[in-house]
Amino acid sequence: MKKRSSPGTDAPALLCALLLAACTSGQGDSAADSVPQAHADSGETAGSWSDDTAPPLDSAIPDLVQEPSLCLNELMPLARYSQYDDHGEVSDWIELFSYLDHDLDLGGYSLATGLSGAGKFPLADGLVLPAGGFLVLWADADPDSGDSHLDFQLPDEGGLLGLYDPAGEPLEILEYGDLGQDMATGRYPDGNVEWDMGYGGTPGASNQFRDMESLFLVESGAEWSYLDTGSDEGSAWKEPEFDDSSWSAGPSPLGYGDSQSTVVSYGPNYNDKYITTYFRHDFSITDATEILVLDLSFLVDDGGIVYLNGVEVLRRNMPDGVVDYHTTASTTVSGSAESEYLSYTLDSSLLVDGQNLLAVEVHQVSPTSSDITMDLRLEASRYSEE
Repeated sequence: MKKRSSPGTDAPALLCALLLAACTSGQGDSAADSVPQAHADSGETAGSWSDDTAPPLDSAIPDLVQEPSLCLNELMPLARYSQYDDHGEVSDWIELFSYLDHDLDLGGYSLATGLSGAGKFPLADGLVLPAGGFLVLWADADPDSGDSHLDFQLPDEGGLLGLYDPAGEPLEILEYGDLGQDMATGRYPDGNVEWDMGYGGTPGASNQFRDMESLFLVESGAEWSYLDTGSDEGSAWKEPEFDDSSWSAGPSPLGYGDSQSTVVSYGPNYNDKYITTYFRHDFSITDATEILVLDLSFLVDDGGIVYLNGVEVLRRNMPDGVVDYHTTASTTVSGSAESEYLSYTLDSSLLVDGQNLLAVEVHQVSPTSSDITMDLRLEASRYSEE
């Protein structure tokens, strides 16, 4: 689970600024005619540009090779659940594509982040890019894991990636943005100058990108069952089979002390409030295996733990380790933070067909704290129907 300030699938800095004068479409067009050119003094910013104008990076962008043998073809900067390397680990990755009709030994070629190319990581002798094919390199900062593993990771928020020939000359310098978790961007078709993006990517295979659609599984204002008696509920309360029919219910946001839709009890003593309040919400889904991305937005004051189908998926402002009904939140939440929704991407494999359960325990920072609040939104993404 990775916390994000906003869902990456909403408005990623989509596609990449190609500073290639390099990879051609394979149709015989010259690179100069088909690739957007940087204008160093235009004052444009990355993230939006027309078909014939690329955003500038720096007036010192080097001259690039006009007839390359290979190119950066696809990459994923924020891998969490979608692809696994040769050791069964989830890693960021970069895919190379060959224009050649023969295998290419990549010994001496190198990759680096940043425009200057400082700290280039050399590829090993004997690492082969197949003729007209693909090679996946794992950006996991673990070169001891094998020749296909690099000594750096790709910045989640975007950055620059350079590909260099054995003489240290740049073949390609690529700028990419914040794509979001498990989203890949790549050339389409392979080796072309046009870029697209999609969930999961196709490392080691021909690029394919499909449109996605969003499903709102839980929205703000949904009805939650809650228990506000100050009791010790142990662990059974968060399981899907638990019977909460005796609990109270009301729409979110829930809490007390602010402008909540449903006011819960803090107990008989204002200066000795209950520390923990429990919440449950059921939602239904069909074809759970089709869900690719699961984004949760969570508002909590002071601290909270969220469970999906009995599995803990996130903690916010809570200590590590075992928590019980006397455990207080880590810090006081105040000011603008009291209305701040933080976004998290969850493991969609926790979803099941039919009924699913979200369970939340909210903890006060102290018995004298004046308020608590809980609200939650859950959004899923899947491939659109063709």
